[in-house]
Amino acid sequence: MPNDDIVLELPKLYSELLISGHTIELLNGDTGTISEAWFSAICKHICNEYPKLRIFVISILGLQSSGKSTLLNALFACRFAVSVGRCTRGLFMRLLFLEKDLSDQLNIDAFILIDTEGLGAPEKMNDPESEKKDRILATFAIGVSNLTILNVLGESTRDLTEILQIAIVTMARLEKAEMAPDILMVQHVSERNIAKISEPEEKFRGALREALKIADEQDIEMGIFNTDCLKILDERIRNGQLLKPFRPFKNGATAYAPPSEQYHEDVVNLYNSIINDCKNSQNKIEFSQWHSLIHDYWKAVSHENFAVRFKNIKEIYEFIDLGKRITKMKETIDRSFQKHEESIMKEIRSKLLNWSSNDKSNINSALRNECLRLIEKELKDIPGCNIKCEECEKTNKERIDLEEYLKDKNNEKCEMETNQTIDNYITLNRQSVSTKLTQMLGASFIRKGISSEALEIINKRLEKILVSTPNGGFSDLQRKQKVDEIWDSLLKYVSSNDSTIPVIVQINKEVEEEYYNSLPIELYHQYEKGISPDLSKCKAYKVMSVNYLINCVQELTLSPCLKPIELLALQNKIDNSIDEILKERAYHFYPGIVRDLKKSVNQICLNYKYLPEFKWNVHLHALLKFKPKMICSQEQWDNENTQLGMLNQKKDEYLKLIDTRLQYGHTLVSEGHIVGDYLLRVIHKKAINAGNRERKDAVCNTPWLTCAESVRLKYFEHLAQQVRDGNKEEAINHFLNPKECIEDWFKRAVDNIKGGNPEQKYKDTFHAEFNRVLQDIRNCEHFEETKMFINNYMTQVDNIDYKLDLNQITEEHLKIFLFTIEEELKTRGNDSRREPFQCPSDDKSIMEKLGCTEACYWCGALCWGSRDHHENSDKTKIHHTSHQPAGLACAYNRKNKLTATPCHNITDDKDMYYFGKDVPTKWGVVKVQDFSDWKFDPHCMHFFNDLMCWFFVTLYEDLAKRRNLKPPSRKDLKKNGCLSLNYNDIISTIKTKI
Repeated sequence: MPNDDIVLELPKLYSELLISGHTIELLNGDTGTISEAWFSAICKHICNEYPKLRIFVISILGLQSSGKSTLLNALFACRFAVSVGRCTRGLFMRLLFLEKDLSDQLNIDAFILIDTEGLGAPEKMNDPESEKKDRILATFAIGVSNLTILNVLGESTRDLTEILQIAIVTMARLEKAEMAPDILMVQHVSERNIAKISEPEEKFRGALREALKIADEQDIEMGIFNTDCLKILDERIRNGQLLKPFRPFKNGATAYAPPSEQYHEDVVNLYNSIINDCKNSQNKIEFSQWHSLIHDYWKAVSHENFAVRFKNIKEIYEFIDLGKRITKMKETIDRSFQKHEESIMKEIRSKLLNWSSNDKSNINSALRNECLRLIEKELKDIPGCNIKCEECEKTNKERIDLEEYLKDKNNEKCEMETNQTIDNYITLNRQSVSTKLTQMLGASFIRKGISSEALEIINKRLEKILVSTPNGGFSDLQRKQKVDEIWDSLLKYVSSNDSTIPVIVQINKEVEEEYYNSLPIELYHQYEKGISPDLSKCKAYKVMSVNYLINCVQELTLSPCLKPIELLALQNKIDNSIDEILKERAYHFYPGIVRDLKKSVNQICLNYKYLPEFKWNVHLHALLKFKPKMICSQEQWDNENTQLGMLNQKKDEYLKLIDTRLQYGHTLVSEGHIVGDYLLRVIHKKAINAGNRERKDAVCNTPWLTCAESVRLKYFEHLAQQVRDGNKEEAINHFLNPKECIEDWFKRAVDNIKGGNPEQKYKDTFHAEFNRVLQDIRNCEHFEETKMFINNYMTQVDNIDYKLDLNQITEEHLKIFLFTIEEELKTRGNDSRREPFQCPSDDKSIMEKLGCTEACYWCGALCWGSRDHHENSDKTKIHHTSHQPAGLACAYNRKNKLTATPCHNITDDKDMYYFGKDVPTKWGVVKVQDFSDWKFDPHCMHFFNDLMCWFFVTLYEDLAKRRNLKPPSRKDLKKNGCLSLNYNDIISTIKTKI
């Protein structure tokens, strides 16, 4: 048996064969299947080798033994297998790269040639499904091609009619699916009828009419009631652009007859027509996009509502593709603003070296205004800044690529809305970064003031202590006691001037103002005790009418309490509302925040016919969810923005400074040790930042983190393997609470990614910086040079407020000062100043890769969109997902049976009961009226639909038991495609996609 490494290498070897011109199997003719994992793996290697490969796809269709492979070989010098009695089974493809001149002329890089199995094979005559299979094969071949050659041997109207029937039905289907493949028809005339070469045209038109009649009468799946495709074909015939009569292949009737010059001329003529069609085609495609659609098109062609399904696959693919491109664009915009934010903050830190503790001439006010102007000026043109900026150049290139992509789509509305989305995002980023920098500037001024005041208090206390220093100096124990005394007095002083009211007091005060006279007293007491209501057991709706109970056939609870899926939707809305309120004001308390929460909860309840007492329970639930989040956010904000928080951040610095002064007094030696300590702190921060970046980059480069789609594939692969191994609890918990579960899993997953080596990066950066600083200190020859280097180095990182402010010193004293700095660096350079690296999940840009975590109200499926995509101005703001069997979210029918129906299988005329309404609403109206922010079409990834069905079949007994419900009926499972699923096939395909 081959080992795993050899097996994993096979797709790459096959891709190399395909690239070098060999033929590979696309569709297995015996099983009628495409090996998705295998074909995807081959195509993935081609995409890696040629990421922007532009292709034009040509397929050939014809009856069995009509010479299809021979014609392709003659046209393109291929090596499709041909011999007497040999027939192609399935579909085979070849990649044909073009020479540069032809490539430039046609604006493509390669042809893909597809040779197909013969239609109407005699050995299939006894198969009642043979005609349907031929139509499916033809539909697929035409659908994945830019141009299809219809190859007919002889003059028989029957043969013409058969092939045209298939082609017309296919074209009508594709026309309804908004696809327009080109067709050329080749008719081979036998030698004895060569004199009749002018006759096929009229016969061809008669065949067209006959084919249309047969298609109209016999096509069960979709009757054709318009003649648009016939008109197009007929017009092409009149222009001489469709039918290509071919003379005999050989110059004579014997087996040894030489090749026919006329046949050669016909091949050249057809080749030129193909080249001309390719040159004029508006539907060229990249290989990466083409191969992504192959599997889902094949799955779709046998769907009972083919045209709708085919159109949906195309639309949803383009919808998702546009969403990915917008997300990528946003990521580059984020990096541009982040780069400039760091640059602006560094410049602000340099300017703040001029901050004065004695501001009699309003220096600090002028300095603040100067910094504010700097922020406004620097952010104004991002990402179109004039300076040489790598990130802005990448962003602008990405914008150009996106605009070209949109122009190719020839959809002005989509182009306008997408550009509006990007422009809005740039504006939002500019405002956000401006606010952040302004707050950081304000915090820096506060920190400067605290540092100045703290040092003044420390120095006063030190003066009193140092005058009574024993001759031998303080012992280690005495110094520690003095250090603690000074710190405690400093802490006490700052605390006495801190008028900040604890956030919990402010919250309770506002809750009392907003709710004491309205919230039922027993619920108000529950708030005071922190007892959250169990909304699943609270009566939400009034007792339903008899008419409602009789007519209710929709899968929903007949209880006045919320269904599990309704409760989940409500809780998610409340969580999102709380997050939006906190985000709006930079995650800190502001007067009126509880009032804003109250308004938001009222708005959430507005569309639901909840009972008044249930609404108050919702308010209580929201308050008790909001309170701990607000307290946690405020604590983090206080640490960064209040005097006491800032002082505590500097505790280690001040303890070291006090201890140094107690040892050496106010001397140059003392200042040298303090400078050395601060230089080491900056070196350490720079090394920690480098380690954090290393860890973050490792996460960003993880293949399954490329987009929200791949994250979900990875997550559900993980859940499926857990279930397969008999561990169902995690999967069950997910389907009961998807948002919370995927967010928890994602945080754990990214924090446990082991790529990169942040520890080594820290060490390398620390040693490099340490050696550079040591050398720069040694190179200093004058005091002003030394002072400038030290003060500038302190601006390299945030939250270091030290400034060397000594007056001019003698050359001898400078030597002592520099020697002491070097001694401090060498002595303590190897000290372990360790702290944990930042968790990747704490980084906003990493968490954005998780994507949107909204769940469908009806089936509980997670949205597949990017993070905050609902804020877009274009169509990608709509939530989309692979809708799952609704029973996974414990949706059930009036017989208390879990339902296997996903949203995309609900018919538009179905009566739906929701939001506590007594009167039903048709599903077609529901989607537009109350859920227009969701797509309810099938997802283009059919294998993911299969995985969700597999989950349901595997878990429905546990879910039913958990909610005291009944399992679904076998009929329901079969109807919704939940039976006969192969776990290994599904997972292997998902692993390939990941």
